[in-house]
Amino acid sequence: MNDGKVVASKESSIHACVNGVEVQAPGSAEVTEATIDSCQRGIAVRGEGANVSISGSNISKCHVAGVLLQNKASASLKDVSILHCGNGVQLSDESNITVDGGSLNHCHSAGLVSSSNSKATMQGVNASFNASDGICGHDDAVIEMTKCSLINNGRAGMCLTPRSDKAAVFADGNCQDITWPFEEVDHELY
Repeated sequence: MNDGKVVASKESSIHACVNGVEVQAPGSAEVTEATIDSCQRGIAVRGEGANVSISGSNISKCHVAGVLLQNKASASLKDVSILHCGNGVQLSDESNITVDGGSLNHCHSAGLVSSSNSKATMQGVNASFNASDGICGHDDAVIEMTKCSLINNGRAGMCLTPRSDKAAVFADGNCQDITWPFEEVDHELY
């Protein structure tokens, strides 16, 4: 969708598409209590000014990612369940996301992957039982977490592989089972 607004409500069920919902700059979308499954990308948001707000929705079995953000796109998720996707959330190219509650579980790679100067702010999120990592950041990613649970992930609860001194993770003391696999990680528990 370009130049407009997409609204998907609780009556919406999107199944077996390339992109369940696609938003390109300068478009926006609101997805509320929808079910999206078996797509390549559940929700794809691309370009500066492209924005999506997702609440109370279930996204599952999406091959590449439940939510994909590229090229300075932004998204907010509230109480969204993302299950059995390639990556639960994947953001790059200075994109940003806020995740409030919900889960990023049982993904084939990571619950959330952030790269290329992107920023993820997460509160009360459960990112567990993922094949690789609960949360993974690289290439100057910044990840802020409060009261998150990262349990029983294949490699690490939190993985940060910085390529410069700008990469950072900030996690409060209430985050559970965070494993720091690399000593050069710039992280702060407060």
